[in-house]
Amino acid sequence: MLTVLFPGRGYRVTAPLLAYAAEAAERLGYHTHPVDWPEPVSEDVVLRGLPAEVLEIEGADHSMHVPGPMAASAAVLGQVTTAVEDFLRH
Repeated sequence: MLTVLFPGRGYRVTAPLLAYAAEAAERLGYHTHPVDWPEPVSEDVVLRGLPAEVLEIEGADHSMHVPGPMAASAAVLGQVTTAVEDFLRH
């Protein structure tokens, strides 16, 4: 099975959020394929039509950092990784 990792705008696939998602997928037996593109990403790059699970983190920015202590942002990383694992298990 294959997991394709798409970076966000200004957020590489090697950044913590996607690196943890890749590790979670690999531990569940998936092969990972990171996609990378040169900066800046144009508005034309969209992933419409792909099925999506949505995890919304209140107050998070595009890097999934939240205001307050860094431990709160680290906890978000854990939430996202758990959501990835749950999605891949089903």
